[in-house]
Amino acid sequence: MKVLFKILLSMSLLGGVSSTFAAEIPTMTFATGFDSSSMLHRRFQVLYSDAFKRLGMEFKLINLPKDEALFKANLGIVDGDSSRVLELEHNPDYPNLIRVDVMIHRSFQVAFATNRRLKLANWEDIKTQNLTIAYPRGQIYTMTRLKEFQLPPSRILMGQSCEELLEWLHTGRVDLYLDNLANCWDSRQLDRFRSTQVLSVLGEDLVFPYLHKKHRNLAPRLAAALRASLADPSVHAQLAALEREAIERRGPLVEIQLYTPYDFEPFVQDRALQQGLIYDFQRYLNAMGDGLYYFSLQTTPRIPVKRLLKIRQSAIVPFVSQTWFNDESGQIFDWTVPLSPDETVIVSSRLNPINSLENSELKGKTLCGTIGLRRNDQLQKMIQDGFIKLTLTPTVGHCLTMLAHRRADFFVTGFMLVDYFLKQMALEQELHVSAPIRSFNRHILVTPKGTELLTWLNHKIEIMHKSETWQKILKTYHDVE
Repeated sequence: MKVLFKILLSMSLLGGVSSTFAAEIPTMTFATGFDSSSMLHRRFQVLYSDAFKRLGMEFKLINLPKDEALFKANLGIVDGDSSRVLELEHNPDYPNLIRVDVMIHRSFQVAFATNRRLKLANWEDIKTQNLTIAYPRGQIYTMTRLKEFQLPPSRILMGQSCEELLEWLHTGRVDLYLDNLANCWDSRQLDRFRSTQVLSVLGEDLVFPYLHKKHRNLAPRLAAALRASLADPSVHAQLAALEREAIERRGPLVEIQLYTPYDFEPFVQDRALQQGLIYDFQRYLNAMGDGLYYFSLQTTPRIPVKRLLKIRQSAIVPFVSQTWFNDESGQIFDWTVPLSPDETVIVSSRLNPINSLENSELKGKTLCGTIGLRRNDQLQKMIQDGFIKLTLTPTVGHCLTMLAHRRADFFVTGFMLVDYFLKQMALEQELHVSAPIRSFNRHILVTPKGTELLTWLNHKIEIMHKSETWQKILKTYHDVE
């Protein structure tokens, strides 16, 4: 009987211990430099909570001063830092931090000013002007760049918060305030700071999570969980709602609908992660919005775009040609100065190259076309007359594949698209690209009577053409000399 009692007691104790272990869900604690009421703090709370839930873990996000957050993450006092730039991975001052290989946020490094007469396009312009500059403590990249210029210490000030630094700017203590645009999202809502303008975009921050090295084995699992969370429609809806709420708090912004007929690469690379040229363009315009405009993105085929423009008061369509909208004279829509140059080329197999649209070269050939993209009048007439055949595919990539497999003979499009896809698909050795048969410019189409918006966009395009940051973004999709 005593033996049976001991066995039952042991089983009871074991069961109790097992229940205790089952109830103990591990908690991961990350530090962040963003205040708990800020949009980014709330964004990270939503994203990480969902990701760690997928891993069977709890998550806690604590707010600390930026330099303290980094210090404690490096020592392992907290499990990680929620959001640091890519370059931190190679910083010898923080050897204990492991980057999690998924970008959770991206934002622009900007120069804030109140003096609209200042001219600033790039970092080098800071060096050549006698300006007093402020930036937040803990911003390693900004500190490193300013050290390169060997400016007098009296011209560089460091502050603790965005509100403090904006106060310095508005009281004339400093001429420029350098920061990540997202850091100041909330403070700029305050009435006394609404006149702050973004003078220039100086760079782009790609933001990643960092774990202390004791969690090294967790890094790939967390990366996979974060990717799943970012692609989850319910999480995406929560993040979009937070951004919308923050935008509405900024006051009387004019919302401009940004339509794009391009739902393929390089314009849209990943819809869930909002990656691609059109997303970068939207982010850049919103960064330069000056508290006046906010651009909302909508992907839609070209024919509905025309219909929508007739009923929408404020809308733009970037990276398009006047010819595509049958508006060479500019009588239907308003058009900005050129946004980017392009050239029409013919793509064909290297085994049977085609270099012109002359009848002798094309008779009996099969043209590959993409659904939704306009063909020029010459080719359209050849198709109608039965002089050439037409086969349609969903994307430019499909067309190039058909050419490589000799299932179509030629494809006519802008070199910007061809350059991107040939490199992405490694088809440069298989396909032939003709010399340009026509040069054209890609503009921003603006709805009629949007004179104020048109003037604003033309000014921003002028800045973009001089901006190293924008040119660097553009080169990731199309390497233009």
